[in-house]
Amino acid sequence: MLASLLGRLEAALAEAGSTSRARPLFAVEADLSEKLRQALPGVRFSAEDIRDWSAEISS
Repeated sequence: MLASLLGRLEAALAEAGSTSRARPLFAVEADLSEKLRQALPGVRFSAEDIRDWSAEISS
C-alpha cells in the first residue's frame, strides 16, 4: 500500500515539474496542490510541504 502511495506521489510531483518550469511560485503551488488532490484524494499535505516541493520544481 505504501509503495502505491509513494508511486502516485512521485508521479504527481513529476507531472507538476514537467509543466511548471519558469512559472511563478504561487502558480506552481496551486497546480501541485491540485495534482496531489487528484492523485491522493484522502491524503493532505502541509502548506510547507507544498511550498518546499513547488520551490524545487520552479527553480
